[in-house]
Amino acid sequence: MLTKAVEKLFYLAVVLFSAILLLILFLNERPSFYQKIDPKVCTEATATFDFNDKTLAKLVAPVAKPKCSDWKATVLPLFRQMPDYAELPPQLPLEKLWLQFNYQVPAELESDDGLALYSTRIVGGIVALYVDDKLMYTNEDDWHMQWNQPFLVKIPMYSVKPGHSINIKLAIPYRQIEGYSIGSFYLGEAGLLKTWQSQRQFFSIQLPVVLSFLFFIFGVVSLFLALFQIERVKNLLFFVVALIYLVCNMQYIYNASGDGAIYSWFQSITDASISWLMAISAIYASYYAKSNLRWLVNMAAGWAVLITVTTMPVWQGAVIGFLLQHYATLLLYIGIVAVIIFKAIKEKNGYLAVISACIVIYLAGGAYDLAHVSNQTDPDGYYIFPYTTIPLMLFFLVMLQVKYISSQKQLLKSNEIMQQRLVEQELRLNDQHQQLLQQSRQIAEQDAIHKERVRLKQDLHDGVVSSLYLLGLNLPEKRSDMQQALQELADDIQCVVLSLQQEASLNDALAAYRSRINGRLTGTGIELVWQVEDLSQLNWLEPSDVLNILRLVQEATGNALKHAECTVLTIAARVNSEATMVELKVTDNGKGYDLNSTSTGNGRRNMQHRAHALGATLQRSSGEQGTAVTVLIPLQKPARDITPV
Repeated sequence: MLTKAVEKLFYLAVVLFSAILLLILFLNERPSFYQKIDPKVCTEATATFDFNDKTLAKLVAPVAKPKCSDWKATVLPLFRQMPDYAELPPQLPLEKLWLQFNYQVPAELESDDGLALYSTRIVGGIVALYVDDKLMYTNEDDWHMQWNQPFLVKIPMYSVKPGHSINIKLAIPYRQIEGYSIGSFYLGEAGLLKTWQSQRQFFSIQLPVVLSFLFFIFGVVSLFLALFQIERVKNLLFFVVALIYLVCNMQYIYNASGDGAIYSWFQSITDASISWLMAISAIYASYYAKSNLRWLVNMAAGWAVLITVTTMPVWQGAVIGFLLQHYATLLLYIGIVAVIIFKAIKEKNGYLAVISACIVIYLAGGAYDLAHVSNQTDPDGYYIFPYTTIPLMLFFLVMLQVKYISSQKQLLKSNEIMQQRLVEQELRLNDQHQQLLQQSRQIAEQDAIHKERVRLKQDLHDGVVSSLYLLGLNLPEKRSDMQQALQELADDIQCVVLSLQQEASLNDALAAYRSRINGRLTGTGIELVWQVEDLSQLNWLEPSDVLNILRLVQEATGNALKHAECTVLTIAARVNSEATMVELKVTDNGKGYDLNSTSTGNGRRNMQHRAHALGATLQRSSGEQGTAVTVLIPLQKPARDITPV
């Protein structure tokens, strides 16, 4: 979807680019309200061989004395094409092109600005203008920039007389291997021609400079994006493209005229930058391709390196191949762009197609300007290569817009996700809050239960148990059965009191029970054998579980004392060999008894219920050798069913 938007906006950019070119062509129309001049020309041979400021200045004479007589009528514009390839002879004399024409000054001319001679451009050497054979003007200071600047010379009123004819001559020295280019001449009032010159300067110099710097600013923006790790490689390459483009157009900005190494290196760098611009553009395009174009990138970069090295001023070669060099570069990159376009069509890659179109516009603008600078086209035309930045700048703006829209969508999506997470987190916190409230209530309830247990334990121990012991002491000795009943009742209450202690363990409970049972067996002739090991591994027991175990031991012990007529009572507890159960066993050496008959009522059911509540197994046996009651308690807390058995 985004790719289609980019393509549509790029097509709009191409339309805008075409509209600007058409506007330039329209403005290039020759006005009918100025007198167009078609002069006579002749060529003069000189004895000068050096093409520099000093020697050219010597060719400017104060009085026009052409050393040629074969004047020929011509129609401007006029140009002599630069050769594609030329070998420098040992001595290369300069030639001087003379142009002359007569002009009838209008009798009604009253302008204070006087007359002016205007030309779209004059390319060659220093231009000298003579009026009636007297030197009127020379452009010794800025003739190097004349390749792209409109030529305008004012002819003041004091040098002409309205209604009279004047003779105007121009002398233009040039190198034979570089040729010359003379745009159309117009003669008229200076004020009106100045307006036309300003208009042409805007499209020839000022607007190209603005576009070059604007494109470079886009490159700086791209550099900042790269520094922030946003498509780092692509944005770095775009910055390099913008930088090289600025170097390519430096001749619009900086006047490097003069003799010596600076001018030579300036020309070399600006020429080589064309190859680098195409190479980096191809590399930039390759990063939008889905397939590997490394070989293409290597070819483009290799050619740029070759051109850069071979065109350095350090080589004192005898061959001038300016056009040949750029023709080869043009053909190579036409082939490279053809491959990129093929890849774009094959991959159905809109981004790659747009960049390919930008490079095609580069090549077209470069080819036209190459023909223009080599004097192969109408000198009245404009250089258009600086304008080829417009599609790529618009492409960059579109990409920024696409990235902005994409980032906004991601931001909205992230906000939605964050909002959803916040809602979920709020729900979780609410659940945790409810759980904390429930736990707080449970803790409060447990605290209340604990306090109630403490109170009940204190009341039972300090009140009921003490009263029972005092009651037993006050009974006559003959009422021993009642004393025993009171003792058992006190023991039961002590068990209950012990179970009410939250921190009580089975070891402590059994130790307390041992102390009480020893007291009961004193004087009865029954020996207690205590074989209880450390049972701290049963750390899962709750107070109610400890009470159930004590009740089981108490019930088994009570049955043995009542019915077995035993002399030895053994209470043993140990962990079995598999370390899975605790075996708690109460045995005696009595006569045995009928387990069913003695466990009538609630006794048997209570023992089964307590064992079931523990998740334990109850085993009982009785015979002539005595009675044994065994409780198998698991070491790990079982999943218990508290349903009554």
